[in-house]
Amino acid sequence: MFPRLIQIGSFYIPTYGVILAIAYLVGIWMLRRKAREEGLPEQKIFDLSLYILAAAILGAKLLLVIVEWRHYMENPRSLVEVLRSGGVFYGGLIAATAVGIWYMKKHRLPAWKIADMGAPSIALGEAIGRWGCFAAGCCYGKPTESPLGVTFTDPFANEAVGT
Repeated sequence: MFPRLIQIGSFYIPTYGVILAIAYLVGIWMLRRKAREEGLPEQKIFDLSLYILAAAILGAKLLLVIVEWRHYMENPRSLVEVLRSGGVFYGGLIAATAVGIWYMKKHRLPAWKIADMGAPSIALGEAIGRWGCFAAGCCYGKPTESPLGVTFTDPFANEAVGT
Protein backbone atom coordinates (compact mmCIF):
# COMPACT_ATOMS: atom_id res chain seq x y z
CA MET A 1 0.00 0.00 0.00
CA PHE A 2 1.34 3.35 -1.05
CA PRO A 3 -1.37 6.06 -0.69
CA ARG A 4 0.92 9.05 -1.32
CA LEU A 5 2.98 8.95 -4.49
CA ILE A 6 4.93 12.14 -3.74
CA GLN A 7 4.98 14.15 -0.53
CA ILE A 8 6.72 17.44 0.15
CA GLY A 9 5.86 18.77 3.59
CA SER A 10 2.08 18.71 3.94
CA PHE A 11 1.58 18.70 0.15
CA TYR A 12 1.16 15.30 -1.46
CA ILE A 13 0.04 13.74 -4.71
CA PRO A 14 -2.18 10.73 -4.06
CA THR A 15 -1.21 7.52 -5.83
CA TYR A 16 -4.88 6.74 -6.39
CA GLY A 17 -5.45 9.97 -8.31
CA VAL A 18 -2.41 9.46 -10.53
CA ILE A 19 -3.35 5.87 -11.32
CA LEU A 20 -6.96 6.86 -11.96
CA ALA A 21 -5.79 9.58 -14.38
CA ILE A 22 -3.64 6.99 -16.16
CA ALA A 23 -6.65 4.67 -16.37
CA TYR A 24 -8.80 7.39 -17.96
CA LEU A 25 -6.06 8.41 -20.41
CA VAL A 26 -5.43 4.82 -21.52
CA GLY A 27 -9.17 4.23 -21.99
CA ILE A 28 -9.61 7.42 -24.02
CA TRP A 29 -6.54 6.63 -26.11
CA MET A 30 -7.85 3.12 -26.90
CA LEU A 31 -11.29 4.43 -27.87
CA ARG A 32 -9.89 7.15 -30.13
CA ARG A 33 -7.60 4.66 -31.84
CA LYS A 34 -10.51 2.29 -32.47
CA ALA A 35 -12.70 5.18 -33.72
CA ARG A 36 -10.02 6.09 -36.24
CA GLU A 37 -9.86 2.48 -37.46
CA GLU A 38 -13.67 2.38 -37.80
CA GLY A 39 -13.83 5.68 -39.65
CA LEU A 40 -15.83 7.48 -36.97
CA PRO A 41 -15.32 11.21 -36.32
CA GLU A 42 -12.36 11.16 -33.96
CA GLN A 43 -13.06 14.60 -32.45
CA LYS A 44 -16.66 13.67 -31.59
CA ILE A 45 -15.44 10.44 -29.98
CA PHE A 46 -12.85 12.41 -27.99
CA ASP A 47 -15.53 14.89 -26.88
CA LEU A 48 -17.80 11.98 -25.94
CA SER A 49 -14.96 10.58 -23.83
CA LEU A 50 -14.56 13.87 -21.97
CA TYR A 51 -18.30 14.14 -21.31
CA ILE A 52 -18.32 10.56 -20.05
CA LEU A 53 -15.26 11.24 -17.87
CA ALA A 54 -16.89 14.27 -16.24
CA ALA A 55 -20.16 12.39 -15.73
CA ALA A 56 -18.36 9.39 -14.24
CA ILE A 57 -16.49 11.52 -11.71
CA LEU A 58 -19.56 13.55 -10.71
CA GLY A 59 -21.86 10.52 -10.62
CA ALA A 60 -19.44 8.53 -8.46
CA LYS A 61 -19.14 11.38 -5.97
CA LEU A 62 -22.90 12.03 -5.95
CA LEU A 63 -23.68 8.39 -5.19
CA LEU A 64 -21.07 8.45 -2.42
CA VAL A 65 -22.92 11.35 -0.78
CA ILE A 66 -26.27 9.56 -1.25
CA VAL A 67 -24.96 6.27 0.20
CA GLU A 68 -23.31 8.03 3.14
CA TRP A 69 -26.07 10.67 3.51
CA ARG A 70 -26.46 10.24 7.26
CA HIS A 71 -22.73 10.65 7.83
CA TYR A 72 -22.57 13.86 5.77
CA MET A 73 -25.68 15.34 7.38
CA GLU A 74 -24.31 14.69 10.85
CA ASN A 75 -20.89 16.08 9.81
CA PRO A 76 -21.45 18.62 7.01
CA ARG A 77 -17.82 19.72 7.10
CA SER A 78 -16.82 16.22 6.04
CA LEU A 79 -18.33 16.92 2.60
CA VAL A 80 -14.85 18.19 1.74
CA GLU A 81 -13.78 14.52 1.93
CA VAL A 82 -15.81 13.90 -1.22
CA LEU A 83 -13.31 15.95 -3.23
CA ARG A 84 -10.50 13.70 -2.07
CA SER A 85 -12.29 10.38 -2.54
CA GLY A 86 -12.94 8.39 -5.69
CA GLY A 87 -16.63 7.87 -5.06
CA VAL A 88 -18.90 4.90 -5.72
CA PHE A 89 -18.23 3.08 -9.00
CA TYR A 90 -21.89 2.41 -9.82
CA GLY A 91 -22.78 6.08 -9.56
CA GLY A 92 -20.11 6.88 -12.10
CA LEU A 93 -21.25 4.06 -14.37
CA ILE A 94 -24.90 5.16 -14.28
CA ALA A 95 -24.11 8.84 -14.90
CA ALA A 96 -21.57 8.06 -17.64
CA THR A 97 -24.03 5.74 -19.39
CA ALA A 98 -26.82 8.32 -19.30
CA VAL A 99 -24.56 11.11 -20.58
CA GLY A 100 -23.05 8.82 -23.21
CA ILE A 101 -26.48 7.87 -24.56
CA TRP A 102 -27.55 11.52 -24.60
CA TYR A 103 -24.38 12.61 -26.43
CA MET A 104 -24.58 9.83 -29.02
CA LYS A 105 -28.23 10.60 -29.76
CA LYS A 106 -27.54 14.32 -30.00
CA HIS A 107 -24.68 13.80 -32.47
CA ARG A 108 -26.28 10.82 -34.27
CA LEU A 109 -23.39 8.50 -33.51
CA PRO A 110 -23.78 4.69 -33.81
CA ALA A 111 -24.38 3.85 -30.14
CA TRP A 112 -24.00 0.06 -30.34
CA LYS A 113 -20.82 0.29 -32.40
CA ILE A 114 -19.33 2.79 -29.94
CA ALA A 115 -20.44 0.64 -26.99
CA ASP A 116 -18.67 -2.36 -28.54
CA MET A 117 -15.57 -0.26 -29.16
CA GLY A 118 -15.67 1.24 -25.67
CA ALA A 119 -16.12 -1.98 -23.68
CA PRO A 120 -12.41 -2.95 -23.73
CA SER A 121 -11.46 0.63 -22.81
CA ILE A 122 -13.81 0.58 -19.84
CA ALA A 123 -12.59 -2.85 -18.69
CA LEU A 124 -8.93 -1.89 -18.94
CA GLY A 125 -9.58 1.45 -17.24
CA GLU A 126 -11.38 -0.30 -14.38
CA ALA A 127 -8.54 -2.83 -14.02
CA ILE A 128 -5.94 -0.06 -13.85
CA GLY A 129 -8.15 1.90 -11.43
CA ARG A 130 -8.29 -1.09 -9.07
CA TRP A 131 -4.53 -0.78 -8.62
CA GLY A 132 -5.14 2.79 -7.49
CA CYS A 133 -7.66 1.57 -4.94
CA PHE A 134 -5.19 -1.01 -3.71
CA ALA A 135 -2.47 1.64 -3.38
CA ALA A 136 -4.84 3.86 -1.38
CA GLY A 137 -5.77 1.02 0.96
CA CYS A 138 -9.46 0.95 0.12
CA CYS A 139 -11.46 -1.95 -1.34
CA TYR A 140 -9.40 -4.14 0.95
CA GLY A 141 -11.58 -7.25 1.32
CA LYS A 142 -11.69 -9.35 4.45
CA PRO A 143 -9.07 -10.61 6.91
CA THR A 144 -7.12 -13.71 5.88
CA GLU A 145 -4.33 -15.89 7.19
CA SER A 146 -3.30 -16.82 3.63
CA PRO A 147 0.35 -16.27 2.70
CA LEU A 148 -1.01 -14.25 -0.24
CA GLY A 149 -2.79 -11.86 2.11
CA VAL A 150 -1.69 -8.24 2.45
CA THR A 151 -1.56 -6.25 5.67
CA PHE A 152 -2.20 -2.54 5.29
CA THR A 153 -0.23 -0.62 7.88
CA ASP A 154 -0.08 2.97 6.64
CA PRO A 155 -1.77 5.21 9.24
CA PHE A 156 -2.63 7.77 6.53
CA ALA A 157 -4.65 5.17 4.61
CA ASN A 158 -6.50 4.26 7.78
CA GLU A 159 -7.36 7.91 8.35
CA ALA A 160 -8.33 8.51 4.73
CA VAL A 161 -10.34 5.36 3.99
CA GLY A 162 -10.74 3.58 7.31
CA THR A 163 -8.87 0.35 6.56
